[in-house]
This record gives sequence, structure tokens and C-alpha cells, in this order.
Amino acid sequence: GNDDANWKGRSVRVVIAAGSTGSLVDIQPKLEWSTLAGGKTSHIVTTSVPLLQIHSILTSATEGDSDSAVGDDPAATALAESESCFLTITSESGDVHMLEANSVEERDEMVNGLRNVITRLAFHLLTGDATASVELYKDDGDGLQEGDLPSLPNPRLNMNRIAHAMLD
Repeated sequence: GNDDANWKGRSVRVVIAAGSTGSLVDIQPKLEWSTLAGGKTSHIVTTSVPLLQIHSILTSATEGDSDSAVGDDPAATALAESESCFLTITSESGDVHMLEANSVEERDEMVNGLRNVITRLAFHLLTGDATASVELYKDDGDGLQEGDLPSLPNPRLNMNRIAHAMLD
């Protein structure tokens, strides 16, 4: 363990939370992680980043960076690329979140999975295919007032509302 007072290493549970297509609010699907109870602190903290607001996902200090933090040493570069279980997620607002996987394989699986889900969502939004509305959105009708009749879910209408909300 790290005895540094600034160290806040915690186990987390990571999920992709479905977006909402309620009548008043459009919420993007998001990557969400919650700390598990235990360790030096016992309170649970939940953090989330909307999928389409993820700017980049990087797996090492050398990826996409010609001025590597490990210098020109090929051995150090190979070690950084091969043994780092860390990944960083940068949002459009500039927030950087660092996560550590149990293994390089688990890290790569998470990164590739996230990239695939985000690419698929963006593809469906651009083509107007309502498949993403069914897969990554739930119609929860949160905006209904008592006594209102719920509107029938229309995947195409949901897709148009989601696309317009993200363009604004």
C-alpha cells in the first residue's frame, strides 16, 4: 500500500449507465464508476462521464505523445507500454480520470470495449438508426405529471431528440 496522505486508491465498480429519454430531459448514456466501501475511507463516491463527452482514452504515457515522459530509452518505453495497467479518460471539459485495471489484458479489454460502444453510439446517431435508442437509452417518462397519460415510445422520435440535444 501507499502511505502517502494524498493517495486515494480504491476499488471501483464500472458500468455503462443507460441514458434517459424522458419527456423533459435528454441524458446521454454515461460511463459511471462507484468506489466500494473499505480501505482508508468508508464513504462511497460515484463519478460519471457522458459517453459522447469523452475526449480521449489513453493507456500509457507514450501513447500519442512524441515527447515521452520516459525519454529516449527504448527499454523504459517498452516497459511503460507493456506493464502499465493504468488508463486515463479525459473529458471534453479537461477533467482527467485515472483508473487501474488488474492486468494489462483487463485494461485493454476495457479500453477497446469503451471505444467500440462510443463508436457504435456515434455511428447510430449520425445515421439516424434507432438501434442505439433501444440499446443505450431507456424511456422512463420522468417528466410526466400525475394524471398524464404516458406517451408511447417511438425509437425514431427518441433518436431525433437525442441527436438534436447533443448538437445544441
